[in-house]
Amino acid sequence: MKKIALASIGGTISMQVSNNGGITPQIGAKDFISAIPEIKKIAQISTHNLFSIASGHITFQNLLEAYNWAKNAAKDSQGIIITQGTDTLEESAFFLSLLWNEPIPLILTGAMRSSDELGYDGLNNIYNAITLIVNYPSSLNAGVMVVMNNTIHHPLWMQKKHSLALETFDSMHQELGIIFENKVEFFRPLSSLPKFPNLQTLHKKVFCYEHSLDDEKEILEWAGEKYDGIVIAGYGAGHTNLQTRDTIIKIAKTKPVIMCARTYAGPSAISTYGYLGSEIDLQKEGVVMSKWLQPKKARILLTILLSQNLGIKDFINFRDFITIK
Repeated sequence: MKKIALASIGGTISMQVSNNGGITPQIGAKDFISAIPEIKKIAQISTHNLFSIASGHITFQNLLEAYNWAKNAAKDSQGIIITQGTDTLEESAFFLSLLWNEPIPLILTGAMRSSDELGYDGLNNIYNAITLIVNYPSSLNAGVMVVMNNTIHHPLWMQKKHSLALETFDSMHQELGIIFENKVEFFRPLSSLPKFPNLQTLHKKVFCYEHSLDDEKEILEWAGEKYDGIVIAGYGAGHTNLQTRDTIIKIAKTKPVIMCARTYAGPSAISTYGYLGSEIDLQKEGVVMSKWLQPKKARILLTILLSQNLGIKDFINFRDFITIK
């Protein structure tokens, strides 16, 4: 049987009703495995509780600690599983996918319902994550994946589209596969992203800002002075307004400015619109369009790049590496 290391960070999957009437993190990795006796028939599981926090409390430092734990656990395992909350699951998965360079899969999972609720999905998601590792094809490149609701997601594409629904995660038709009847079916090979495995600390800060109607420019002026890079979720396919255009261009002369589409699905435009504040206009002034990278992931990538003394050219290379298949 394969050896699998499982660590818990917290999140809804670990929550139960507390004295204040709401749910809080109270159970961990060992509790999960004890609740699924069938696991003993298919794998040997070692458990570890990394943290017991809500996913909105997770920091880059927490993720670095999780990465270092997983890298050490990989020495004696054929697969790694990390459970956490779904609020930032897509961000954690993308962050780890930029670092994980080990030859075994790293799977993240969580739950939309607490263990006190009817239809608690946490145990099913964990069992499916274990099933994926047990049946992981050796022909595939190992990497980071997310298993939720019987679906295998790639960290690059997955997004949380609904605040409470069980089927919250969507990958814009780029799902990797499904798990049913204890079987794994892949729709497409796992495409490996460029890696930055030597990251020790994140000492650079990137500001992420979403445009809204009749925006004020003061926030971006402040951010331009305080942060090492700026990521903007622009109108539509990645556009700004006349009030903030000059401020954005001024910042782009001294530090990286990334313009993304603020829509849930679809890339930023590159060569469609030509008015002031559009993608053609902004690119002439040094602003970089993100293409398929959504704002929160563009911020993570830029933070890692700047913290390793890399820059805008490396961001563009990564951006251009991404294709829809």
